[in-house]
Amino acid sequence: MIKSKFVLNNYAEGKFIKTGRKAGNATYFYRDGKQYLISRESNYVYGRFPDGSVKMYIEKGGPGFKIDEALYENGRFIKLLTTCNRSASNDVGFEDPRCIKWNNKQYIMFNRRNLKNVTNVQMHIGEIDEKLNYVNDRTLPNLNQVEKNWQPIESMPGECIYSYKPFTLVNVFTNNFRELPNKVDMDFRGSSQIVKYGETQLGIVHIRNEAFEYLSYLILFDKDLKIKKISSPFSFFGANVEFVAHAEYDTQLKILVSIHDQIIYEFSITNDLIERILNNDLDNNKMDNDIFTMFYNDAITNGNVFGALGVATFSHDDDVLFDAVTRNHDKNYFDGLQQTMQTRLIGNAV
Repeated sequence: MIKSKFVLNNYAEGKFIKTGRKAGNATYFYRDGKQYLISRESNYVYGRFPDGSVKMYIEKGGPGFKIDEALYENGRFIKLLTTCNRSASNDVGFEDPRCIKWNNKQYIMFNRRNLKNVTNVQMHIGEIDEKLNYVNDRTLPNLNQVEKNWQPIESMPGECIYSYKPFTLVNVFTNNFRELPNKVDMDFRGSSQIVKYGETQLGIVHIRNEAFEYLSYLILFDKDLKIKKISSPFSFFGANVEFVAHAEYDTQLKILVSIHDQIIYEFSITNDLIERILNNDLDNNKMDNDIFTMFYNDAITNGNVFGALGVATFSHDDDVLFDAVTRNHDKNYFDGLQQTMQTRLIGNAV
């Protein structure tokens, strides 16, 4: 795994997004002066196991992992925008929302596992109607069963970056795929939308390994989508699973970062900091020793004990571990993994 050159939180502080519920992998859209958040509510959290591996802890009540998408208006929960079928083992639900406004319509893209073959990930596109419902859902053609991070391009209605190696675009209105002559050495996967940045365009991409270690890159394109610059790899906080499904630019670059699919933070990056990132001027990759204490407390504040216990498996804070061990003892949140988690939590305190 390539090492992070810097930790973004050392240069711009991530702001906790309080929802009062589980929340991860989120996106914004705006209507009538209101800010809307769509985030996924998952019944799993990535955590460390006693052998040091990072895997899913599944919430009690399976089967398998399940995802609903929640809608918030100005920070207030409105409703579940989509739900999965709890009784069907093949229905995982919609994942990784990305809102994009094209031709004055509010579109949203998701991925969803094929109900007949869960290893086949399919892209979906739909609209948010005037009553804030998800409508006109459509499954998009896919050339690759596992590529699930298409990046909608703000300035090019219908166009998305489909892959980086080879660099391929897909138009979701015409289903047309086409390659551009960008040469990229890394197997980047998409993260955010591609947004306008003056006369250029910006986006976030990521890589990850089998140990669920994520690193991100800021990427700059010209107006014709020719790559101009790619930053050094960086981490947002230094956690394992850090995923961005939303970027927007007004006077600053605003991104939403999900930690272990259970907690959301918003970063606002100034123009000066954007340029420093792209020019590889940042090198402070020190991780805050108390970062998992912050994650734990923020998850508890959200009423998300399940998610808090997952991130506690990375902590060595005695106060966090005592609280987590007590909570895990008092209530079984996990599907057959309560003792596994207890072993890991106690081991962290030794």
